[in-house]
Amino acid sequence: MLWFVVGYVRFKLNGDNISAFFDSCRHNNITLKNIHGFSGEYYADVLGTQMKKILQLAKAHCIDIKVSGHFGVVIKFFVYKNRVAFFTAFIIFLICVFLNSFFIKDVVITGNNYLTDAQISSVLKESGIYPGRFILSVEPEVVQDSMLGKCSRLSWVWVDIKGTVATVELREKISRPEAFDQSLACNIVAERDGVITEAISEAGTLYAQAGTYVQKGDLLIGGVYDSNEYAPVRFVHAAGKVLAKTYYGLHGDFPCSYTKYNLGESINTAHGINFGDSQIKTNISTKDSMRLMSKEKNFKLFGKFSLPLGFTKEKYCEIISKECILDKDQATQMALGKLKARLNSQIPSDATVVNTFEEVSENADGSLSINLTFECIEDITTELPIDISS
Repeated sequence: MLWFVVGYVRFKLNGDNISAFFDSCRHNNITLKNIHGFSGEYYADVLGTQMKKILQLAKAHCIDIKVSGHFGVVIKFFVYKNRVAFFTAFIIFLICVFLNSFFIKDVVITGNNYLTDAQISSVLKESGIYPGRFILSVEPEVVQDSMLGKCSRLSWVWVDIKGTVATVELREKISRPEAFDQSLACNIVAERDGVITEAISEAGTLYAQAGTYVQKGDLLIGGVYDSNEYAPVRFVHAAGKVLAKTYYGLHGDFPCSYTKYNLGESINTAHGINFGDSQIKTNISTKDSMRLMSKEKNFKLFGKFSLPLGFTKEKYCEIISKECILDKDQATQMALGKLKARLNSQIPSDATVVNTFEEVSENADGSLSINLTFECIEDITTELPIDISS
């Protein structure tokens, strides 16, 4: 037991006076254990407190002595005393990692279509779910009831905490469209300018006539029947369809060249280390480059608890630009294609394009000036309520 607690040293001996050395140890009350020899070399164990005497006797007998091992609690501590700071820091790190596993690190929100993540995060924070919250103090049922009470647009909420990640799944209430009162008195007016091609009235007085030009806001179908001495004024919900030719236009200046981009062969890789909210990253130039890949790996304990330590890897590829010159016909076709796509996105969905007008001219700097106009047929009616309170 003494040898285990105090510790002992195993040493190797070489020399011609080995027997005299062992006799001197015995006369000086030095206890040697596990003495054995191999190929002219001898090994023995001695208490760490007697190692100084052994070295003196070995020197006196011209014995070459080398330490081959340290054993025991006390002697191990003194041998590795310079590493105590490292072990202490490592233990503190493990304690921090363990304590970190009891706090929410990330909040994942799913199921929202109309409410933004920022709006839901605000309600979650008021209800007790946010990064840094102590996990054991969170009661999912209480959080769910609190969120439903604080946000009237939610119909169902489920909170699940696994490891250091809180997952919030929710459902939003479907808004019921307001019922339209068909008895509401209204006129039908023009929603935009146009030349009328067809007018049909289903209810009300028809004022629109085919071939006439109307402006936005002009009365097309009236919801008021004039009174006479035999009948009072009557208000109705005007209804009908008025088709008209409408015009939409765009103008743009376009160069007779374009820039073509290709990926080069040069690929740069940036490695990084994340520790908490801090990041150490390889300093590389990302100018005129495209990111091909971004990968992040976080360490976990038991597959659940996220550690504040992770690695990142990003790959960037060089982008090479080349200017291509077009002739006038090619530049015109490319420019018209862009203008048509933009104009198609601006016209109403129920408008049908029946004719296209194109005007192309050349500017002083060599660029093209293009005017594009769509002639459409569409229903230009919109309802305007009649105030009958007066």
